Amino acid sequence: MKRLLAIFVLLFSIAQAQEVHCDCDPALIHFCRCGVLIEQDVADFQISYLNRLMMAEFNDYLYKSPVTTVRVAPSHEMVLEGEATQGYFDNGEIVLNNTLTRDQALMVLAHELGHAWQFVAQSDPDAVSNFLAEGFSEWVSYHLMKRAGLTEYCHKAKTNPDPLYGGGFRWYLSIEEQYGPDAVVKIMRNWL
Repeated sequence: MKRLLAIFVLLFSIAQAQEVHCDCDPALIHFCRCGVLIEQDVADFQISYLNRLMMAEFNDYLYKSPVTTVRVAPSHEMVLEGEATQGYFDNGEIVLNNTLTRDQALMVLAHELGHAWQFVAQSDPDAVSNFLAEGFSEWVSYHLMKRAGLTEYCHKAKTNPDPLYGGGFRWYLSIEEQYGPDAVVKIMRNWL
């Protein structure tokens, strides 16, 4: 019996050690980097926070944020065109993969807000090249993360080797540096 109890205690302590606990400040839960997976209540808080940043950063171009709802979905539902995805925007809602950590979810939400803006501004945003669409979404995400003070993310965006996400972002950033943000938004609205 003692041996069985010892095994149970050992198994319980291993399970407890594998669980990630959050001891982050509840007021800053949207910045949480403790490795805890995203939950619906935190995702709701994050989208509210990002919407405020979106309006502060892009108030010259938007009269309201393009999306206010987010849904956390199980990973088996997170497949688009046969590929697993971290998140997507569809019918006014951002859907997040429940395998994301809180900090990953914040960045995916910021990126998907860029896609949401494209859907508001364009009659057929799906017809646009992935380079333009993903680059613009990364540009939006970069500005939201910069406003939030997450400079580590900003550095990663600038050095991302992916030709669509990183290359597209750097192209938009060079347009912004040469001609200002108005030129970037104009490109997105007209797709050149």
